[in-house]
Order: sequence, then structure tokens, then C-alpha cells
Amino acid sequence: MGKENQKYIFNIKELLSIENLNIPDYQRPYKWNQKNMLDLLQDIDTAIINSEKYNEFKYRIGTIIVHNNNTKIDIVDRSTKNNFSCINK
Repeated sequence: MGKENQKYIFNIKELLSIENLNIPDYQRPYKWNQKNMLDLLQDIDTAIINSEKYNEFKYRIGTIIVHNNNTKIDIVDRSTKNNFSCINK
């Protein structure tokens, strides 16, 4: 029997603080343009404002699936928002 999958919820600061986080070469190429990046940053800015207004407000950037590869934490599947966040770390 294999290891049981573990599920965690991280905020973006916790995700980006993982030192050995890796986007493997086999992942599809990064295709966002400047407008996509600016739209995301504006969306995050709005979320920050909303989080100050509403106590329970959470901004979800998507799901990320990782594999502990002993020396690295490989991102196996992720949304483009996560990819953008990791590249701009």
C-alpha cells in the first residue's frame, strides 16, 4: 500500500517561503503576457482591500499538486496564477 496523500492549505507567503520549490522542465511553457500579469496583480490588490473590510475574506489563487522528490518539492500540477507567483518570487 502506498503513502497516503496529504492535504494542506497555505497562504501565498507560506507557499513562496518553501525554499526547495521547483517547477520541473516537463511542465508546459509559461504563456502569460503583461496584461494577464497586471490583471492578476489588480485582482490581488482588490482582494487585499476586501480582506480589510471583511474578516473572513479569503482570496484563492488555485490548487497546486506537489511531489516531494527528496531534494526538491516539484510542482506537478498548478494553476497559471501559482506559476506566475513562483516565477516572480
